[in-house]
Amino acid sequence: MPTSWEDYIKGPSNQAAIQSYRALSEGAFRPLRRVLANVVKTCEPSSIACLGAGVLNDIPFDELVLSGAAIHLVDLIPGIVDRGIGQSVLIDRNADDADIDNQGTDDACVFCALGAARAAKWCKRFNGAGRPDSSRICGGFTPVGGNAKGCLSYERAELPNVLYQDVTGGYATAFGHAALNATEKAISWKQAFGIATAAAKQLRNRRERLDIADGSIDLVTSSMLLSQFEHEPYDYFSRQVAARLGPPSAREENRLHRTLEKLKNDLLLNQIAAHCEEVARILAPDGRFFVAFELFHYDPARDAWFMVPEMHAALGRLAHHFNFDFAALPPADSIVTFKLGEASSVVQNFLMRHKHAA
Repeated sequence: MPTSWEDYIKGPSNQAAIQSYRALSEGAFRPLRRVLANVVKTCEPSSIACLGAGVLNDIPFDELVLSGAAIHLVDLIPGIVDRGIGQSVLIDRNADDADIDNQGTDDACVFCALGAARAAKWCKRFNGAGRPDSSRICGGFTPVGGNAKGCLSYERAELPNVLYQDVTGGYATAFGHAALNATEKAISWKQAFGIATAAAKQLRNRRERLDIADGSIDLVTSSMLLSQFEHEPYDYFSRQVAARLGPPSAREENRLHRTLEKLKNDLLLNQIAAHCEEVARILAPDGRFFVAFELFHYDPARDAWFMVPEMHAALGRLAHHFNFDFAALPPADSIVTFKLGEASSVVQNFLMRHKHAA
């Protein structure tokens, strides 16, 4: 039975699975969180939109909250951001980027640290009575357990603004629906690719706006999101076709190789173009756009680094929409290397501005 796009993109509902992934990525993404925290301090934005926020593993959430900026967190996967916030509320005092004023050594909830009046706007479960072991964790705090820096009691109040919407202007979602149609109609891999390729082209001008006002955001972040565009929604399409028709034969795969590569490339660039247009729409005239994506990847099985060619094409598409601002991003923050599991990545960071900005 085919899987709908909406069912396919659902994130894990198991809290333990999310906690396990958070624990795995906590140290790996610390360099990226440090860079973004530096960007926030440099730009001093009054409003921030994190596109593709996910479980916040690469976002210095405590720094964003403590900055006082209005925060918008956007992701396509329903519920994933709320679960990420619940596991991100404790300030990690061992991290280089989160030792706020050296106020003791006990843990502190980033919301409770704001004071009672403000904390209640961030968490519905805030209980003004402090815990005896910490003056900056409220009486309602329930630890997630293990090494996770979270609270099981957390429930989002009016802040931050969380949107479960498509950051590609609806393009990825529209193609996902078209991919399912291709699966149901096609009687061969060749026909499925033909339908999908036509849909990828026809949907290029489809746009659905995020619920964020034009020109209202001082800092937009898209951290590691472009790298995800390389895989989805192509993987969804190919899996649905394989589930119905079986895997392609070696002969079919060889014959369709160029078509396959073209479809993957078209989907990537079309998503990036739509994403950039939406960023440009919500970005304030003098705002900044922080983007980070993987340029090189280490494969432990082959003991070799390889270039991610699609990301170099992505760089050209970014340059088409924005100007690079190298003055505001120090060279030390331009490239970070991190290891997740056995694999390693070299990530390039850019700070960008509107084309018309001086």
